[in-house]
Amino acid sequence: MKIKLIICIVLLLNISCSNDDANTNYKNKIIGKWILVDDGSGTTISNLNDCNESETIEFLNNDTSIIHYHLGDPCNFNTSIYNYEIDSNIITRNIYVGDEPYGYTYTNKATIEVLDETNLVLHYFYTSTEGDFPEWAIIKHTYLKID
Repeated sequence: MKIKLIICIVLLLNISCSNDDANTNYKNKIIGKWILVDDGSGTTISNLNDCNESETIEFLNNDTSIIHYHLGDPCNFNTSIYNYEIDSNIITRNIYVGDEPYGYTYTNKATIEVLDETNLVLHYFYTSTEGDFPEWAIIKHTYLKID
């Protein structure tokens, strides 16, 4: 009876710690600066143009991220700072849009499909304005680590 109890306790401890370890692993690996190399969406494989090729996203240690993105033509860029949270393999970004007190928080969610020393693939599936994306509107961004 004691052996069964010990085995159950060990299994429960192992299961309860594994998710935290995975979160920590994602949080540590994602830190750094990434450059967009592919932005396939829906049934399209890639929509990159000369402007998109300069888009970056940087994840900082304090759960803050800086995104440098293409906004309009001719190659105008904007930079936004937002908070992010990682739970399992889901990253949630909360972006404040507008000026106080009339702004609002825009939320989007993505599955971290690939995250290693050089590659990051984010599969966006939800925004606070659209809800869950239909299959044809799925956005998948692929990044390479540059710093």
